[in-house]
Amino acid sequence: MVTNGTLLERSLAEEIAGISPDYVDVSLDGTEKEHDFIRGQGNYLRTIANLRGLPKSLAQKVFISYTLMKHNKDSFGEIVEEMSNFGLTKFLVSPYVPTPSSNGSLALTNKQTVDFYQEIVQGKIINFSRLEGVEVLLKSDYDSQKPLIDKLTERRVIDVNNLLIDNFGVIFNRYPQSNGSEVVVNYMPFSETLSRAIRISHDGYVSGCLEMFHKDYPKRAKINLRNRDISEILV
Repeated sequence: MVTNGTLLERSLAEEIAGISPDYVDVSLDGTEKEHDFIRGQGNYLRTIANLRGLPKSLAQKVFISYTLMKHNKDSFGEIVEEMSNFGLTKFLVSPYVPTPSSNGSLALTNKQTVDFYQEIVQGKIINFSRLEGVEVLLKSDYDSQKPLIDKLTERRVIDVNNLLIDNFGVIFNRYPQSNGSEVVVNYMPFSETLSRAIRISHDGYVSGCLEMFHKDYPKRAKINLRNRDISEILV
């Protein structure tokens, strides 16, 4: 489940907890000023109020999804500490990727992103000694960020000689921190589009993620589920 958290009030959160989802992805893009700059005024306080009141069984499933941008890169450590106080210990960092209709000035350079990731791995941005059992996932994507993956590998933030793979085929490096915390950096050396990663639009079109950000996404799509079966394109 993916949500911005603004409607995740107690009654709804308890209902979702009863369904027992695998995970709940809640978008949080910095402190109040930074988050509301992206999400709209007042959304930070609404989201925080709902996160503070989550049932424990659901809080354990929550990933705080942090889109890394120029204006919020210095606030991540503060957000990790604040959310940890609510019992939220899982954080996913995804670098902002400009699309044809978005604001390209928000994006960090690949070097700035690599610097940020390296400092996270080295424990310089988050004070893990004050936290317990925190998991930080640093993401990269082959289709939209292949040059970033190359630089992460060059700087050995991604260590290709010590890669691990889980039961879902996800390839990664694990960097243990103090108090049972860890930083994980994923490694994606091939495109997942239409093999493990697809996006379905509200009107049934199936394609890769990036295609959906173009106005002509129906032309870019492979099929429409209203008249064809998805098994035709899965590899």
